[in-house]
Amino acid sequence: EMLDHEYFLVVLAKEPNNYRFLKVLDSIAPPAHGEDGGRKYHYRVIIPVSSEFVPIPSHPLTWTSIAYMVWDDIDPNSLSTEQQQALLDWIHWGGQLVVSGPGSLDTLKASFLAPFLPADSSGGRDLGVDELKELDEKWSLPSVKMPQESRRIELKGKRPLLGVTLVPRPESQVVPGTGGLVYERRVGGGRIVVSALP
Repeated sequence: EMLDHEYFLVVLAKEPNNYRFLKVLDSIAPPAHGEDGGRKYHYRVIIPVSSEFVPIPSHPLTWTSIAYMVWDDIDPNSLSTEQQQALLDWIHWGGQLVVSGPGSLDTLKASFLAPFLPADSSGGRDLGVDELKELDEKWSLPSVKMPQESRRIELKGKRPLLGVTLVPRPESQVVPGTGGLVYERRVGGGRIVVSALP
């Protein structure tokens, strides 16, 4: 049973294990503890394993407890027509969809979400330290254990990150402080956000 202030954050990902870290983020469950000593959750992270069937509601009225959805390289045709319409209704009523790159935009190019995306992909690109600098400086947070140090974006083995070049659509705007790597677009009462990086 969820409390009044709790909502679901649903992750639809080709590689669901890549998103397990969300469950321990301070933005999901702040470090402050409740009266019973347990963490107080803002969001309940749901990461369903989906192969041929995507386990999400097919009626829009059953989406009211979902605040955010992360979409990462899921085949849009794996959703039924009813699920697709329910997702679009949810976005128009205030839902927040985050599309994680680099492969998702190509997968969504001819899908039911295509008319509402804030940007298109014009191909892959390497994202090195220089391309990530503004995003890193604006959004890196202090370490909880060592507040004098920030947790920075680190490239493993100093290799660049695989990303995409975003071509924004007229209805979209860049998310400030992201160096042009994240764009968003209002869709009814909600919005869709796309990132050039995973």
